[in-house]
Amino acid sequence: MSTAKNLEHFTNITFGQKVIYNSKIHFCFFNHDNGLLEIIDPATNSIFLVRQKLLIYRIK
Repeated sequence: MSTAKNLEHFTNITFGQKVIYNSKIHFCFFNHDNGLLEIIDPATNSIFLVRQKLLIYRIK
């Protein structure tokens, strides 16, 4: 069972970790360590630059 938490409290998001953005699962591509993350949509291989506080980190 998974639990979801708001990413505001997580600063160590690394490459490959699953995040939820706009109700879809994406993977962290690059963490800028300034509140911005680059995430990749595995369905389209598109890369998005998003604010970390808008994401939900999915924990297995």
